[in-house]
Amino acid sequence: MIVNNMFDSLSKNIKLPADLPYDDDLAIQIYLSIDRNFLKFDEEMLNFVLFKYYNGEWLNINSTGTLSDAEISQIEKIATNLIEIKRVINDQLIHPLAKQLTR
Repeated sequence: MIVNNMFDSLSKNIKLPADLPYDDDLAIQIYLSIDRNFLKFDEEMLNFVLFKYYNGEWLNINSTGTLSDAEISQIEKIATNLIEIKRVINDQLIHPLAKQLTR
């Protein structure tokens, strides 16, 4: 709840200059900066946060019992794109906004 309140407050107050092309990444970068500074997450936890961000449906897969065809399809989709998912996660972790927002 505290993280969500911090995120809401910071998101309303942090505005990027018009010449920066990072509007699409600002929200996740704010969230990551809260995780880094307030929760003291290490890189592995930040990786997990980003994995969940990009693969939110992963959390809805039934971990007990038999998997449905849709769940199997979702797992296959994530597995097939794992290298790309890791690249996108790494890009967010080394994003140009990261250092400024962490400060």
